[in-house]
Amino acid sequence: MISESNQFGISKTLVKDWNNAAFLSDLEPEIQDEWVRRISWLRLVDELAENEFLDGQGTEFQNFFQGWKLLLTDNKVLIGCAYEDILTQIKNSWFHSNPSLVDELSIQSWDKHVIALAKYNQPNLCIQTLQQHQTMLEDVGGNFFQVSPFLTAEHWQLAYYLGTADQFYNNLRDLQEDSERKICYFPVDLLNNFGVRREQFFQMDVYQNPGYHKMMQFWLDEYLLKIRVQSDKIMLANDLHPSWNICRQWCLQRYARIERIFRECDFDYTLFSQVY
Repeated sequence: MISESNQFGISKTLVKDWNNAAFLSDLEPEIQDEWVRRISWLRLVDELAENEFLDGQGTEFQNFFQGWKLLLTDNKVLIGCAYEDILTQIKNSWFHSNPSLVDELSIQSWDKHVIALAKYNQPNLCIQTLQQHQTMLEDVGGNFFQVSPFLTAEHWQLAYYLGTADQFYNNLRDLQEDSERKICYFPVDLLNNFGVRREQFFQMDVYQNPGYHKMMQFWLDEYLLKIRVQSDKIMLANDLHPSWNICRQWCLQRYARIERIFRECDFDYTLFSQVY
């Protein structure tokens, strides 16, 4: 796990799982700096959304959102506005007089990601269907990865697929933490099919339900397989930026570790959180 202070200047709260960004240590300083900058934007809005919508602490996400929308529509950042520094960084990165296609795509993906954070960081969120769950993974994770630096338009969709898989594994990793906060991302249709109730996750006794084990076998052996068919396409790309070559390899290792430990724990997410 990432330490409170490290050579990248990233706090423990910036990247929840050190393995998410461990590949940064293999990058050249100037390349590393750009990745850190983008990750800091993404982690900030994620924390603001969680604090405001799930914990009921303040209105900082709305303050940022208003500043972002002003930049998006009028191409300006008000002096002294909330989060002026980060909005100025975003403006300098993407809002040029002659923006490239990647700049325009980055703006679109960032906007979709910010909107998705507001949509899915809600108390009592209830996802009904597998398709709605897939949409959530794409809206949150797919757009997240597309905001990363050094992508080309050619690889844009590939990053989207990888981000979708990344969000799946993040949710799997965070099952205990989410359950403690009474958050359940499993769709209602899926739970009903296997005789599992959302409340059993919150009460930490779902492991005693035989239907839960069957559900998780389906989740990893069938549902995840469909996601991986798409996300693995980026592994075949041979002209990615060098930093992306390193990133995708770290992703593969992280996903394999999460899945391996989760299976070794026999889907017991309380035990998984202790081992992982």
